Amino acid sequence: ISFGLDITDRKRAEEDLRNRTRGLGALLEVSKSLASTLDMETVLQATTDGVTKLFGLDTAAVYLLEGDMLRLEATTPALPPQFPEELRSAPTSDHPHIREAVTSGAPVFVPDVVTADLTPAERAVTEQRDLRTMLFLPLIAGVKSVGTLIVGSTGKPRVITDAEIDLCRTLANLGALAVENARLYKSGQQYNVELERMLIERKKAEEALRESEERFRTLLARVDSVAVQGFGPDGVIHYWNKASERLYGYSAEEAQGRNILDLIVPLEAREPIASAMRQMADTGSPLPSLEASLSELEGVPGDEL
Repeated sequence: ISFGLDITDRKRAEEDLRNRTRGLGALLEVSKSLASTLDMETVLQATTDGVTKLFGLDTAAVYLLEGDMLRLEATTPALPPQFPEELRSAPTSDHPHIREAVTSGAPVFVPDVVTADLTPAERAVTEQRDLRTMLFLPLIAGVKSVGTLIVGSTGKPRVITDAEIDLCRTLANLGALAVENARLYKSGQQYNVELERMLIERKKAEEALRESEERFRTLLARVDSVAVQGFGPDGVIHYWNKASERLYGYSAEEAQGRNILDLIVPLEAREPIASAMRQMADTGSPLPSLEASLSELEGVPGDEL
């Protein structure tokens, strides 16, 4: 009798090992499918298809969290056309079993929905899908839950073993990781699109600025009787027209890159004008013409300089 029990136990252990091996092999195939794409819709559908194929279950669905809302993203089999829209998106408060799985980070098993305490929203889903046994698995990426994978049987209750729950949990974690990768990829694509748009706008703005500067330089080049200089808040000259060449005796090549104060302002007048230039840089206030400033400092009319 003892020998017979040993054989029975051994056969049971061998069968359990074969089942685990088959389950791991199927899990490997599903994980390869998840790793082969970064498209969110494909990832989610591979998750629900994979878990039903893995254990011969009748149905699976993925709900993703969007704040306090749940959004139905993928199902196996596909939803019927008459599936209510209000069941595709709902607050987590309407689905306490999903909320428990998400907040606890642990599977929630409902052996038979007929005898379970369900909310009206949960009952409506089970009736729409003819569900009897349900297993809620959190989709955990890193340290946070991003949603829930729900698997179950239809028509009649089904026993789901601890080993199957462990494999389902592993698949849910793989699915959560694939979801996060897909989200990061999508965010990266959106960032690249936005960056490309910004670069295009920047190039257009730079081109418009170059064209504007060119028109401005062309216009100033035609002004032959008035000395015009262009310089920044630091006083460094970047424009020097022909009239300035005649008035001050420096060519444009000699003047550009030098400081306007060093070039045409007497030593005793440089600090007041430099102070006015610093104020212009800080406040945006306009800077009077150098000729007017020098006239005021020297006490002589500007046209006598």
